Amino acid sequence: MKSLKPPTSPQKLRSPVRKAAKLVVEEDPAPKTPAISLKEQIALRRAEAKKAAMKSATPQPSDFEGLEEAAPTKESSEDAIDLGRWSVKETIERARSTGAINLASRALPCLPSALFDIHLGITPEPLKLVPVEPPITTATSDDFSAASRKKEASSGPSWYEAQDLAVLKAWNNEIVEIQSEISMFGSLNTIDLHNNKLTSLPDTFADLTALTSLDLSHNELDSLPTNFWALPNLATLNLSHNQLTSLPFSAPFANVQPIARTKDPRGDWFSVSITRATSPLPKLSTVNVSHNKLKASGIDCKGLPEGLAKLDLSENPLGWCIELLRALAKLKRLTEVKCERADIGDDSFPVDLFTSSDSPFLALSVLDLGETQATRPVMEACLRPGIVKQTLEFDVTQGAPKAGSLRVVLGKRYYDAKTQTLTLPPSVAPSKAQHMRSFSLAPKLSSLALSENGDKADMALAIPTPTLPLCAIFTQPQPFAQTLKTLILTNRKMDPSFSLPVQAVLEENQHELLPCLEELSFEGCNLSENIAVSRSQDPGGNDVALPRMTERLLPLLAKLFPSLRTLDLSFNALTGAALDKDTLASLILSSDPLETSTSEQRKGLRHLRLRGNRITELEGFQGVAELFKGNRDVPSWKLEELDLRDNEIGRLPPEVGLLPLDVFLVDGNV
Repeated sequence: MKSLKPPTSPQKLRSPVRKAAKLVVEEDPAPKTPAISLKEQIALRRAEAKKAAMKSATPQPSDFEGLEEAAPTKESSEDAIDLGRWSVKETIERARSTGAINLASRALPCLPSALFDIHLGITPEPLKLVPVEPPITTATSDDFSAASRKKEASSGPSWYEAQDLAVLKAWNNEIVEIQSEISMFGSLNTIDLHNNKLTSLPDTFADLTALTSLDLSHNELDSLPTNFWALPNLATLNLSHNQLTSLPFSAPFANVQPIARTKDPRGDWFSVSITRATSPLPKLSTVNVSHNKLKASGIDCKGLPEGLAKLDLSENPLGWCIELLRALAKLKRLTEVKCERADIGDDSFPVDLFTSSDSPFLALSVLDLGETQATRPVMEACLRPGIVKQTLEFDVTQGAPKAGSLRVVLGKRYYDAKTQTLTLPPSVAPSKAQHMRSFSLAPKLSSLALSENGDKADMALAIPTPTLPLCAIFTQPQPFAQTLKTLILTNRKMDPSFSLPVQAVLEENQHELLPCLEELSFEGCNLSENIAVSRSQDPGGNDVALPRMTERLLPLLAKLFPSLRTLDLSFNALTGAALDKDTLASLILSSDPLETSTSEQRKGLRHLRLRGNRITELEGFQGVAELFKGNRDVPSWKLEELDLRDNEIGRLPPEVGLLPLDVFLVDGNV
């Protein structure tokens, strides 16, 4: 068959063409790069490496760009280092450069072994009470701050730059035992181990001869190492709140040769000489052994430190103290002795306790026997003029004692000068089985504050029975009456009434009733809407023959105490009827200084506590809230806290929401 494809035409032959040679353009030779030095080459390489590192660290754009603030990742800023607390190990390592370590509030059962390993290069023997120590670091590898700290800690001081540990603080832990190797920290001058669970100290603890300040309070110590009393430099010692039964100051110096008691060789193939004191604690000036189980017979009176200046024996069952008092009287630097609430009475202060030739208590300025059985007549006879050179002072409401005077604190203390607070004891109504005559024999109040005369039983009866014995405070003016800021009258239920001075007394004294009073508490006093008020000139305010008038409670309080800022009427018998609009306005709102005199200007309440009463409705507060309708700025409104818990309120009026309160408590209602 014939092909259907068209016949191909023959290709034409091309004549060979000679390719033209490329023209070579001669260029000027490039200048040769000058040779650089080796130092410059290294600098260039470093610059290139730095540029590459910065380029690799630059974050690549992603779909979440612009949402950095919402990202749950931690910011890698140096400020993060200071946000958390260093781990125990890091704290120990940093102490090598500072010479001070603070391991407070770490829940440690003992001092970490790492402390000895890092600072001394030794591993202490395992403790019997703590055979296995908990981990001392909580840092994680993915925590930026932990990594930064680890890097910084790794560049710690070299061995010749490190400082000896001088300050060790490990208070508020669970420490039950101390390693005996503690003595190898020979430069320690301050140790604070208060609020732990120590029952004993190792004998080597007494080898810390550089100690000047030691706080072992709030532990469970019942004894101390024998050589503890031979520490040569200890100046401040706090052993309060322990279980100590004796203070054997002379224990290291009994039946021992002088050389043996001052030199203590230790070790097998070498020895270390430890120089101890030759007398009991020669530099000790301040001792606090309050709240222990010390009896006077358990205190080594012959070995009392000669430089002692302040001694606190409060809350101890001291008992008969004649020998102890005579020993203390010989200390020439003793300025303060506290035996508050200790078991000590008049039998320890006989008239012949001292003679004129003894010259007792040459420097003593404070003798605190508050809330003990000691009485003022006995103290005046024992420390009469001619025996002591100081002038006796029984007024404890002032500041520091006057020069050349001896302040003797006696009786129950109701007034706190530091906080300017007067707290009267609770008084409960007598039971039906008890005869009322037992209360008719209550002595008249001669000095409310301090009640220096009489024992504890007399002291309780000397306080007037009315809930508010204002007459007793004002008729015989107490030194604190014009500066008192806080008056606590909790649970004074025996006689729910007010005892006020008559108007003539107020005009005669030309003083206001507690002009600086800012806080008043009637918690649990069984007060109702009305209160019985007696007005008399009797300081005790106990004259039952005096007629009593009934007045409304809240308006009376607003009138008596215009400077009041906090009023606590919790757990009484108040109802909603006592909280009408006018009463609340006079109690809560401040007065206009242009419309009232200076003595009658109300500052306005800031805190009103009405918890646990019988309030069922809030119409009074609803009326006061009307002041804020269309007017959010009421200058006379000062109230910040309103406590209405545990009442019988069925509903809250919507208007109450207008009140600008910081704290509004209403839980526990119906």
